[in-house]
Amino acid sequence: MATTAELLGILYPYIMIIIGILGVALGIDRIFKKREEESKKLQVLSFFGGLVFLALPIVMVITIDTEGVYSNYTLLLMFLTGLSLNARPFEKIPAAFTIVSLIGILIFVLVLQLRQTSEFIQGIPLQYILIGIGVIILILFLMTFMAEQALDAFLFLLGWGLIVLVLSLLSLIQAIAILVTGNRYGLLSFVGFG
Repeated sequence: MATTAELLGILYPYIMIIIGILGVALGIDRIFKKREEESKKLQVLSFFGGLVFLALPIVMVITIDTEGVYSNYTLLLMFLTGLSLNARPFEKIPAAFTIVSLIGILIFVLVLQLRQTSEFIQGIPLQYILIGIGVIILILFLMTFMAEQALDAFLFLLGWGLIVLVLSLLSLIQAIAILVTGNRYGLLSFVGFG
C-alpha cells in the first residue's frame, strides 16, 4: 500500500497534464473570444484546476519528505499557472476592504480589552479612542487600496489569454518531460539541470 507522499510523487505529473490541458483550452478561449463570450464551464473547471495548482505545491512540500521527487522550479511553475488560471476571479475579491475591516475589528477588540486592564486607557474617553481607530483604519484603507490597485493590475496581466496559454503549455510540457526523462527537473534537464 503506497503512502500519501508516494502517491503524490507518482501522480503530480499527471495532475499537471490534466490542468495544463485545461489551461491551454482556457488560454485559447480567452484569446479568440470576448470576455462575455468565454466558456463558463471552462472558466469554472479552470478555477478549480487553478486552486489545485495553488494548493498542490504546498501539500507536496508538507507531505513529501523524500528528496528528488520534485523540483522547486516545477512547484513555482505550478503556482504561477494556478495564479494565472485564477487571476480573474481573484481580481474581483475586494482585498482592501476585507483586510482593513479585519484589522479594524481586531484593533477595536484589543482596545476594549486593554481598556479594562490599563488605567491609562481607562482615562481616555471612548469617543476619542473610536476617532483614533477610525483615523488608523482610514490610513490603512488608503494604503491597502493602493496596494490592491497594483495587485489587480498584476492579476489583470496574469489573466490574459496569451499568458494563461503560455504558462499552462509550459506546465503541460514540464509534466510530460518529467514523465519521459524520469527526472524531477523535466524541461530543465535538457539545459543541464539534474
